[in-house]
Amino acid sequence: TRAVACRSLADDDAAYTVGLLSAVASQLRIPPRMLVERTGVSDDVAQALVGLSGPYGPTLAAVLAHEENDTEGVEASGLSPFDVARAYLAAVADALGGAAAGRSG
Repeated sequence: TRAVACRSLADDDAAYTVGLLSAVASQLRIPPRMLVERTGVSDDVAQALVGLSGPYGPTLAAVLAHEENDTEGVEASGLSPFDVARAYLAAVADALGGAAAGRSG
């Protein structure tokens, strides 16, 4: 869901990678810096994951803030809370649809 929301908001497949790796680091309970060191991602992806900076950092920051129900954090990213919420809800639907398709196939 995080990855799809990031891609939707940034309109860029690299943002999907940022969201996906962020979620992986979170699930593995490892610092994003460690994941960056082990994966050899681009500088833009690394900046987003480690410092919420670069071209994809604000998008990841907005999605993370949305996940924490932090409207002020979303606004601080420069993105609209409405746009982030809409993208995230669509991403949830997309993720659930993919999971349902995987179970039936």
